[in-house]
Amino acid sequence: MLLRIEDVSERLHLTPRAVRTAWYEGRIPAPIRVGRRSIRWRLDELEKFIASQPGAVRPIKEKSDVKV
Repeated sequence: MLLRIEDVSERLHLTPRAVRTAWYEGRIPAPIRVGRRSIRWRLDELEKFIASQPGAVRPIKEKSDVKV
């Protein structure tokens, strides 16, 4: 799945401008170009990046996933 910059900014809790700055500085994974003026981030790469960060919050398991 490919994410727009708005989706990435929401997941990283950053503004779109801060996402671009982090990308330019090499602090987040680079996006892929999908058109002449369009870029997208791969969801799997972004999730791996988020999980690798110190203090990363793991998603809460759904009730159906929890064994009693």
